[in-house]
Amino acid sequence: MFEQMADRRNVFVSYARADGERVATTLRTRLEQTLPMFKFWQDRSEMVGGFPWWSQIAAAIDEARCVLLVMTPAAMQSDSVRNEWQYARAQGVYVCPIRDPDNEKLAEFFPHLPRWMGKRHFRDSVSEWDQLVKEVANPPTEPRVLFMSPEQPKHFIQRPAEFERLKNLLLDAATQGARSRSL
Repeated sequence: MFEQMADRRNVFVSYARADGERVATTLRTRLEQTLPMFKFWQDRSEMVGGFPWWSQIAAAIDEARCVLLVMTPAAMQSDSVRNEWQYARAQGVYVCPIRDPDNEKLAEFFPHLPRWMGKRHFRDSVSEWDQLVKEVANPPTEPRVLFMSPEQPKHFIQRPAEFERLKNLLLDAATQGARSRSL
């Protein structure tokens, strides 16, 4: 795995178009100038028309050494952005959150972050440029995080009695199946 990562020269730029496109494009352009040996994938510059968009995104993440996640309020609420970082983590691709230094509203979203993301340092692409370049050039090894279930819908209603009944039926059926196979 580590040898494959060392050969990868691609970096995926994830953002929400609603409020992060300017930061993402500026970041990509500046990194392309600083690290010309790397290829930076951003949807507006790399997406090919006529092909399914998600398969192109997944292929780009599969080939990436890291995902630069431009964190903005819209990115925090975007299903597409969430799917990108979840897919990256499932593939063992390092996710580096980038904070938009001009966006003051981001702090109010921190309490709602997934636990793993809340523990990450959010790079400031202006004041921490040198550290960001080092991180992109040599990202930490990331374990694959499999079986990530999606977050519950906002209007999810818990039904503990029905859940227990269903769980008991499944477990009982699994036990019965195991008994019949062993006989």
